[in-house]
Amino acid sequence: MNGKRIGWNEAVTLHPSSSRHKNYRKLLHTVLSKSGVSKFHHLQYETSEELLTDLIHSPLEFRNHVRKMVGETVSRLTYGFSGSSPHGTSPNYIEMAEKAQAHFSVAATPNTYWVDFMPWCKLASLSRGVETSLGKISIVAYVPSWIPFANFQRDASRWREELSHLTVSPFQRVKEEMVSTNTLPAC
Repeated sequence: MNGKRIGWNEAVTLHPSSSRHKNYRKLLHTVLSKSGVSKFHHLQYETSEELLTDLIHSPLEFRNHVRKMVGETVSRLTYGFSGSSPHGTSPNYIEMAEKAQAHFSVAATPNTYWVDFMPWCKLASLSRGVETSLGKISIVAYVPSWIPFANFQRDASRWREELSHLTVSPFQRVKEEMVSTNTLPAC
């Protein structure tokens, strides 16, 4: 259910093998290789300092502080701005990502939804579907969300919107900032 229904099939790690996936991996390798990562030492030092400061003030919140540090590092590296919003001035991308991950976990758990354990649903989910004059179609894709036990349709629709917002809104923010300031974002 995570693939096309929710949109996780566009994630680099779950993207089907193709030339596009190969290009993703090449780009990631240039940034995440040993020589590429060295360019971001300043960022690692800054977030490490923030972590240590947070730990001095509230050591019992260790897990939350580490989650914040990792989220901040990824957000600054990827988009050039903070992923958390302490004063509610902008969306908290770290919380949005954690929520999306929780939804992914639910959808990836075997037999959570009936679509996972009905043989004909599995076939339809794997794009084998039913042969028609229009080509192969997925029977499950046309199950209305109001039918009892079709909560997978409602959940997938809601989660797809949330995932789309998580992936599109920071990118849009960067584009808007680049247009308004005429500079590249700094990480």
